Amino acid sequence: MLRPKLSQTQSTLRAFKPHLSLGAVPGTPTSEPFDPRALLGSTPTTPSLLAALGRLATAVDTGFPDVRATPSRVWFRYPDLGLSLGFSPHPGSNYSPREGASVEELDLEQLLLDEVALYNSHHKGAVDAFPFLPLSLPLTDHEAEPVELSEETTGKEFMKKLGEPEERGGGERKGDGRWWRWGREGLRVDFKGDGDEKDEELGDVRWRVVRVTKRLNGEGEKAYS
Repeated sequence: MLRPKLSQTQSTLRAFKPHLSLGAVPGTPTSEPFDPRALLGSTPTTPSLLAALGRLATAVDTGFPDVRATPSRVWFRYPDLGLSLGFSPHPGSNYSPREGASVEELDLEQLLLDEVALYNSHHKGAVDAFPFLPLSLPLTDHEAEPVELSEETTGKEFMKKLGEPEERGGGERKGDGRWWRWGREGLRVDFKGDGDEKDEELGDVRWRVVRVTKRLNGEGEKAYS
């Protein structure tokens, strides 16, 4: 999939260093597992985030991300990697990106990563599946076994590890798939399907998108830990 290259201004060189160097980031072996949880709270130029993207880019030939900006959220979409990164303005600032702003216009240091979306092969749209499955997703209880995410993981397997979902949604419109959310684990699972499935039928349905977000603490507030 070919995409036009962005002009290599200082900001794009910093933001997309992994893609310009195909992941040639010193001291970051490709065998190191991808941990989306550890990346939350990063800016687009945080070295650990650039290193993680660099490791992925060494294994999959990928282009620059598609950048879509709104005043409340900026998405960096990597269609070849089955990965999207959602950044929000720093809560302590008054920064508000311009709708449709280019990466050169963004204040990258004012954006914090608060969602990592991984796509399965069942996702509808021009996005490939995340090619680095299976993937272990650690839980809040570090003594508990992590969620083992594969292309075949179904609703009942998520429920076995995570218990009953704290929220359920979707299915209001034709083609709008259903989802389950575990806020205290910072996980939302979107399921394949058209949304016609009953909630109790999702146990046998495979996931379409897994969204790793900030966890909710006991008071319902979001935290990056």
